[in-house]
Amino acid sequence: MKTVGIVTTWFHRGAAMVSYQYMKALQGFGAKVFVYARGGESFAQGDPFWDIANVFWSGDREGMGRTAVSEDKFEKWLRENGIDAVLFNEQHDPGIVAWCRKHGVEIWSYIDYYTVEDGHMPPKVFSAFDGLLCNTRRHYSAFSWHPNCHYIPWGTLTDLFVPQYLTRLHGSKPVFFHNAGMYSNNRKGTLEVLKLAQLLAPHGAKFVLHSQQAMNVDGLSNIEIVSGSAEPPGFYQRGDVCLYPARLDGIGLTVCEALSCGLPLIVPDGEPWNEFVTDGVNGLTVKIKSKTQELYYWPFVDIDFDDFTAKAATCLEQPGLVLEQKMNARKSALEKFDWLKNSEPLAELFK
Repeated sequence: MKTVGIVTTWFHRGAAMVSYQYMKALQGFGAKVFVYARGGESFAQGDPFWDIANVFWSGDREGMGRTAVSEDKFEKWLRENGIDAVLFNEQHDPGIVAWCRKHGVEIWSYIDYYTVEDGHMPPKVFSAFDGLLCNTRRHYSAFSWHPNCHYIPWGTLTDLFVPQYLTRLHGSKPVFFHNAGMYSNNRKGTLEVLKLAQLLAPHGAKFVLHSQQAMNVDGLSNIEIVSGSAEPPGFYQRGDVCLYPARLDGIGLTVCEALSCGLPLIVPDGEPWNEFVTDGVNGLTVKIKSKTQELYYWPFVDIDFDDFTAKAATCLEQPGLVLEQKMNARKSALEKFDWLKNSEPLAELFK
């Protein structure tokens, strides 16, 4: 196996968890893996989950450019660790990519964020990479023009994201869980969840919201706010049903983690969510009311809130259905979304 370097942000956030899973998969196949922790909102030095021996803390800050990498530090890192191939995670600054091409370094890109170019194509800057890794069918459909593009179905580390309860609920009625992330915008549909909590409060509905930033929900006594970061499995275990009326999603990180923890999901009836959630089996899907094209290649969606409310009410009224879907959620994660199984093609790509 090749010695692989991963260039990524490296602290409690979705992008870093993706890189962590790639690291674990490649290590499992026998590769030596080193991490170049570049700029981000934070560095996780001192955190035992992230601060491990194979991580180089670059000190590169966002002020240098959102994903800028110091060429001198990078070259030294490559040389000292004998790295054969580099996997970039969300490398928007092209400077270090051009440097790699100039110096003959094998480079790969994990696909997540990309914009529209020439009205219909993703940016051709991705043609600079020797290989592309797409974790959803939707991403693959946009990049199949690349001669070395691979579809590797996304999943999660099912031994880390484990259920607390599968055969019972947290109360007489299911508790709704929502991951608001950084809560810097409404990409994950948090505003719709807050509106739903207010609407269903008279019906005894309880909610747990996890946000990495402080949230103010004055007047909503049926919501418990959990702030800050936590190691896997995070706070999924505090709920029975995961509400995820997201407006946009890259690979469904939250979806697979929730399923693995035994939480069925309520998601929009569109890609990429329906690549993971089968309506009536391991969750429920909500009608999409409208779509809006913004900078990102794929449109933002807005759910039909009435249908969202109806699906949540179904969970409150039919706890037996929720229990059945909790079992199905964990089963689907083990059978379809186990990352260490789904990632097996990496062994051949980086041999």
